[in-house]
Amino acid sequence: MSDNMEWIAQWKSTNALSNAWITKGELHHFPSHTLIFIIDGKAIWNINGHRVHVSYGELIALEENSVMEVIEGGNLDLAGWHVQFDTYSVLHDRREAEKFEWRLPSGEAYQKVQLSGGGLASIIKHWSEVYTQDQSAERVGHQHLLYELLSNLYRKQPDNELKPEHGILLSIDYMQQHYDQVITRTQLAQIAGISPWHYSRKFSERYGKPPLDYLAHYRIYRAQEELILTAATSQDIAKKTGFEDAHYFSRRFKQLTGVSPKIYRQTMTQRKIVSLSPICAEIMIHLGVIPHAVVVTPILLSPHHHEQFTAYGVEMLEVTQYEVEIELVRQIQPEMLIGNVLTEEVKRSCAQLHRF
Repeated sequence: MSDNMEWIAQWKSTNALSNAWITKGELHHFPSHTLIFIIDGKAIWNINGHRVHVSYGELIALEENSVMEVIEGGNLDLAGWHVQFDTYSVLHDRREAEKFEWRLPSGEAYQKVQLSGGGLASIIKHWSEVYTQDQSAERVGHQHLLYELLSNLYRKQPDNELKPEHGILLSIDYMQQHYDQVITRTQLAQIAGISPWHYSRKFSERYGKPPLDYLAHYRIYRAQEELILTAATSQDIAKKTGFEDAHYFSRRFKQLTGVSPKIYRQTMTQRKIVSLSPICAEIMIHLGVIPHAVVVTPILLSPHHHEQFTAYGVEMLEVTQYEVEIELVRQIQPEMLIGNVLTEEVKRSCAQLHRF
């Protein structure tokens, strides 16, 4: 049957990946076309006779009657969904549909696509929303997600997604999403799609430090947030930021910041903190933490806030409405930024103020 024939995809089922997907030797048979979406972890499968590494952010497509065997199940952290669907050709003249023999766009025994950060986040968000709706809306949501996933199979991969630099960015995104978990260089290299040795070399060239050093600095950065914003113990913070125990956490914290977590918290009022909004700055002042500076829009700044910031010696960084002028903030050389930001571009610019 011609691939040019008009066809539709009909969602059948969606299920979370269970332990059977990481149990060595476990066999899976797919009577319908199947899409497998990995949101965490890694594994090695044999798909239709091909050894396939699967990991975070990947979409794997299989035609009906495919077979998969688990070769290695990773570290018991594999998570994701598998979606089964059928396809039908549309016969307008007869006002009916019949089964359509759909084939993978790649023409191979399986097809694997790496989803980009934005597309990945969008799909995960949509999936979480599907299960909060009534039954009819849920079916519509599943159908919508099916077509969104299928569109990735037919979308040409941009050239930049095939370069090591793009893979490195994906690994950084993974670090920043999973810094509280055990992460290895081999795991990050697999996400980047290059060898561990090549990954470390390219990463160091770009960021000036090996990937695991970058991860350690990022964990300490998140620990600093916890010390400033919460009353959690060092033991709780260590666990939350991916350190194996409180003693090792304290040693690494002092190594990278120059002071222990306890001293850092005790001298919190001496830290150069910039608040990105007057409301956040006011809350900090009420908590006894005086920010070094606050980003304000003069025409929107209330007299109360102006008087408060003047009284406490908080420098006011004047910006136009709805804008965060990163260069102004950069000149302050803050140790910490606190507050909401408006766009993803501003978030990335703020993150670059800390080279971890």
